[in-house]
Amino acid sequence: ATISRFLPTTTPQPSTARKLLIGDDDWERNDLSALRLLNAFRPRSDSATLPPPPLSFSVEAFLLLEREMCVLESPHPYAQIQMEKVIQIEGAVALAVMFDARCSTDDDDHLCIREGKSDGPEVFCTSGKFSSSLRHPLSQIVVNSDTLHCSFKGGHSGWGFRFVVVPILDVGTATKTVDEKMDQFELCVSADDSWTPDMDEEVVRICQQQWRREGVGPFVANPALTFADDDDRMRVKTRHVPLLCLRHRVALVQLFNALLVTSLLRTVDLSQRKRDGSIASCLTSVRHLIFSEVKAAYLSSISAVVVEKAKKSGSTLPEVSIVRGEGKSIFEQVFGQLRHVRAGALRRKDMGFLVQLEGEGAEGDNGPYREVMTSIAEELSSCRPTGQRRSLFLPSLNGSSTSLSMRKDRILLRPKILSDEKMRVEMVGRLIGLSLLHNHFFPLPFSSGVWKALCHQSATIEDLRDVDDQFVQSMFQLRDIHLSRVVGGENIVGITEETFDDLFFETFVTRLSDGSEVPLMNDGENKPVTFAARGLFVDLALRARLNENCEAVECLKQGLASIIPAEAMSLFDWREVEDMINGVEGVDIELLRQHTKPSASFQTPEGAQLIEWFWKVLESFDASQREAFLRFVWGRSRLPRQQEFGEDFKIHLMDVQEGSADRKLPKADTCFFALHLPLYTNEEVLRTRLLFAVLHCADMDADFDPGAHARGRDQQEPRRDREGEGRRGGDGSDNSSEEEEEGDE
Repeated sequence: ATISRFLPTTTPQPSTARKLLIGDDDWERNDLSALRLLNAFRPRSDSATLPPPPLSFSVEAFLLLEREMCVLESPHPYAQIQMEKVIQIEGAVALAVMFDARCSTDDDDHLCIREGKSDGPEVFCTSGKFSSSLRHPLSQIVVNSDTLHCSFKGGHSGWGFRFVVVPILDVGTATKTVDEKMDQFELCVSADDSWTPDMDEEVVRICQQQWRREGVGPFVANPALTFADDDDRMRVKTRHVPLLCLRHRVALVQLFNALLVTSLLRTVDLSQRKRDGSIASCLTSVRHLIFSEVKAAYLSSISAVVVEKAKKSGSTLPEVSIVRGEGKSIFEQVFGQLRHVRAGALRRKDMGFLVQLEGEGAEGDNGPYREVMTSIAEELSSCRPTGQRRSLFLPSLNGSSTSLSMRKDRILLRPKILSDEKMRVEMVGRLIGLSLLHNHFFPLPFSSGVWKALCHQSATIEDLRDVDDQFVQSMFQLRDIHLSRVVGGENIVGITEETFDDLFFETFVTRLSDGSEVPLMNDGENKPVTFAARGLFVDLALRARLNENCEAVECLKQGLASIIPAEAMSLFDWREVEDMINGVEGVDIELLRQHTKPSASFQTPEGAQLIEWFWKVLESFDASQREAFLRFVWGRSRLPRQQEFGEDFKIHLMDVQEGSADRKLPKADTCFFALHLPLYTNEEVLRTRLLFAVLHCADMDADFDPGAHARGRDQQEPRRDREGEGRRGGDGSDNSSEEEEEGDE
C-alpha cells in the first residue's frame, strides 16, 4: 500500500497507437516528470553528490529490472521467409513493442502486429522499405492486451527486423513485485544517496559501449543485462557499487531519456542555455546522460525542418565547377563559387551543391559531391599552403612528440587570421554543417578544444595539452620550481627567490602556436617575471593559449550556425560531435559485410566463389588500402556506425566477353555505392586488379569526351562514376581494347 500510491494508475487508451513505456500521453504530466528527474540528475555547485531521485521513479526503474522482456526477430539476413508468432505475458495490462535501430526490410516485404490473436485489430502494419532508424528513436507500439500476434512475409534483406516486447503492469502486480523484494529495492534507493555526476557519466559510457557491441538500441536494451563481467575493469568511479544498484541506475537513466524524447526536448528552448537556472541550462549540464541516439534523432528532426524550410523558399541548388590537377585547390574553387551564395540555398536534401568535374564524367550527383567533400577535408587537414596563400590551419605542436599515447595528427585554428581568411574559415564551418545535415563525413582532425567550442563546452588545460604538451609541462614546472624533486635518481633542489632572478629572464610575454608573441598585460614586454609573480605569469600564459584562436573559432561557429541552429549542438559532448563529423577511423570489414547485397548473378558456384575471394582480399588490405577501396566505391573514406547505415553496398557481376575477365579491372558507381566485378578465375587476379583500381584510379571517367560534355549532359552516353580500366569512372562498357588496357596498367 505504501508503494502503490507512487505508481502510474493510467492505462493506454485504444485510440492511441504509439505511446511510451509509462503508458501516458499527457504531455504536461510528462514535462513535470522529466523536470523532476532532471532536477535529481543535474550537478550542484554546493554539493559533490546528487540528490536522490523521486521515489516513484526509483520504483519504476526497479520494475524495469524485474519485468519479463520477450524478443522477436527474423534471421539476419533472411531470404524468402514467412513467419507468425504469438507473444503472451500474463499479468500485463498492455504490451510495449520497441524496434531495434538496425531494422531494415525490402520493398515487397510485409510486417504486421495485431492485438490478441491473428484475427485481432491491426495495431501496426508496414509494407515496403522499413527501417527503424527512420522512426522516432523511442517510438513504440502499444498493444492494449497481454497478447500480440506478429506476421512477417519477406523476400530478401541485408538484415531483417528485431523488436522487444515489454509488459506494462497493473498497480497490483507492480506493488506485489516490489513488496516481495523490498530489501533489494531499499539497497538501490540507499545507493542513490551517494551518487555523483562522474559516476553517472561512467555508467552511461560503459552501457552505450556494451549496447553498440551487442547491436541493440538504448531503449531496447534490458537494463538487467548490463555490466557484464568483462566491464568490471572499465569501472573506476563505480567499482564499489553493487551490480544491482548499477543496473537500477541504468534503468533510471533510460526513464529519463524516455521522458526527454516524449516531452521536454520538444518544448524546451535551448537558446536560453546561458541563463543560469533555466531548463535549457540544466539540460545541457546533464548532456552526458542523454543517449547518443536521442541526440542524433533530435538533430535529425531539426535537420528535416531546416531542409523543408529551404525547399519552400524555392531557391535552386547552386552548382560548382571543379578542375582537378596539380596545384589546384578544390577548397579555393568551391569557396570562390559559393562565397556569395546564401546559406539557405545550401540547406537542401542529400547535398549542399551540385558538382561538375571538368574534363571528367559521372552519372548522378551524390558521388561527385561526396568525392569533393572528402577531397576538401584531406586538403585542409594537410595544412599545406596553396600557391601564395598560407594554410588555414596549423599542425599540432605535438607532432614531433615521442609519446605513444598522444595524438600527433591534430590540427588547430590560427591565433591570428586575416580578413580574407575569416570568410574561408566560415566556409569551412558551413561545410561542417552540411556534413551534419546530410549525414556525410567531413574528416577534420581538429584539436579537442575546437570541437568543444562547436558544442559550447569550455576548454581545459587538457585541451591545450592535446596540441602542445611541452608548453603545459614547462608552465607547471615553472609554477612548482621551488619544490625539490627526484629526476632520474638524482635529487634536484628547488629554486629559491634569491636564485630565481639569476636563472629566469622572461617578461610577461608568451609565444602562441603560430610562433608570434603577445603581451600578457599592459606593457608586459617590459615587466619581468619575478619569483613571487611566477604563478600569475603561468595563469595568464595558459589562459592566453587557451583563448588564442577565439576569433577563428567564432568564424567557424558562425558558418556552422548558418546551416544547423547553434543551440542544437549544446546537447552533444565534443567526442560525439567529432565522431559524427569525422566518423570512426578504419574500415570495419565485418560491418561492411553485414550491409552488403550481392546481386542474383552470384548465386552460381562460380559467383559464390568470387564473393568469397572478394572478402578474403578485402580483409587482407591494410588500413590505407581499405580507405582507398571505400573511396573508390563510395566517394568517402569512413563507414557510418551500425545504427546509422542508410544504404547497402551492392556488388554486381560485370558482363564481359568470355575468356577476357582476367584482363579487366573492376568498376564502381559511387552514387549508388556499387561495385562491378568481372568473373575472375582466381583470388590472386582479383587482388591484383582490385588493388590497382583503388590505388591508381583518381579521376571520375578520365576517358570521358569533353566535347560531348560541352554539348550538354543530355547528349552524352550514360556513365558510371568510377571505372577501374586504368582510371576511375566511365560508362561501365568495354571501351578500350585489351592491348590498350594492358598499356594503361
